[in-house]
Formats: sequence, C-alpha cells, structure tokens
Amino acid sequence: MYLFIYVFVFLSADTWYNVEAITGRKAILPCELNSLEGSADLVYVVLWYRNDEKEPIYSFDKRPGRVSSSESRHIIHESLRNRAKFLIGEVPALEIDPISGNDEANYTCRVDFRIATSRTTRVALQVVVPPNDPVLRVNGDVINDPLLGPLHEGQALTLTCSVTGGDPSPRVVWTRNGKRCWYLIANGQLDRKYCFHSGLMPLRIRVTQDIRGPQEAADDHRFCS
Repeated sequence: MYLFIYVFVFLSADTWYNVEAITGRKAILPCELNSLEGSADLVYVVLWYRNDEKEPIYSFDKRPGRVSSSESRHIIHESLRNRAKFLIGEVPALEIDPISGNDEANYTCRVDFRIATSRTTRVALQVVVPPNDPVLRVNGDVINDPLLGPLHEGQALTLTCSVTGGDPSPRVVWTRNGKRCWYLIANGQLDRKYCFHSGLMPLRIRVTQDIRGPQEAADDHRFCS
C-alpha cells in the first residue's frame, strides 16, 4: 500500500513536453527550475540525460564555491559539443543548434536543489526532415513556369505533383483559389469535390472556361504551382 502511494507521487511530479524541430535549425528543450514545494530554493545542479543513458549529456553546476569560472560550470557531451547551451532566463531550456536527425530522442532534465526534492522534466523531441522540392509535370513533362497557356478549350491535361523524401512523409493536397479540396473531373464535367493526399498527385482535367485561375498542390511546407 505504501509502495503504491510512493510511486504515484513520484510520477505525478514529472513534467512532460513534446517538442518538434526541423533539421538544420535550433531546438529548445524546456526545463522546470522551480521546486515543487513552492519555496524559493537555490538550484544547485542541472543534469540532462538522453533516453535511458546513465551518464548526462549536459550538466550545469551552480553550487557556490565548487567551480572557479562560468565556463567550467557547463560540461557538455562530445555529441553536443559546439551545438548546445543551457539558457537560464524566464524560460530555462537546453538549446541545440543546429539540430540533426540523430538528436531525436527522449530527454530528461533533473534539477537538484539545495534543500527541496529534485524535480524532473521530460521532453520528447521529434526531428522533422523537410521533403525535397516538389516537381510539377504537365502531361509527363516537367515545367518550371507556374503559368500554363495558351490552352485550347476541350484540351485534356494531366497535372502531376511529386514530392520525395521527408520524415514524417509529406502530404500533398491540390487546391483551387486557396481551397484545399479540388474537383474530381468525370466526363469533362465538374462532378464532386475530392481531396487528394499522397506523395504523387495526378490531376486530370479538361480545359474549360470555368477552370481558369491558380491550381496548386501543396505539401506541408511549400506550394507546387
């Protein structure tokens, strides 16, 4: 009975964050520095761990009289050398810049106080890898000019937008005049609304007066038009 109560209190003391970052940019991993008791206690040591590793990847020693300079207060693992620094301010956090796909992991920040119980912050970092630039084809031919024409009324066109790479996999959606859903063409007529989403986006249309205007296929980050 007492063991169950102890474990419940321990787990409820953890603070969880989900953070997304794009490769090549910076990631900000927050860490709670206030004691759970609510008292204005002194922070002594901040330790960052990656996944289930036993040794910290970053440590910040703020104990008075233990180190002689501000630089020696920070001990950084080789994998984060010249990329990481601990920010102490309104929102304390570990900054990693630039981020890479290998940095995706679960991180734990443990804060030891002078008197109060240690506090733990857990951060799940997901690293997003942008897809390659989309490629637009008309009837199988790659085009770079977003403006098509002149076209003949009644002419059949097959527009294809292909996007490769990326993690998570990109989603491509055709839009018309800013609306995310395009129209499925049946027998040359506007039949019903239809949403496309995949990595290869064929759109078969027949040229009529009422389809003039911008047709776009967009992935998560850019337009293919």
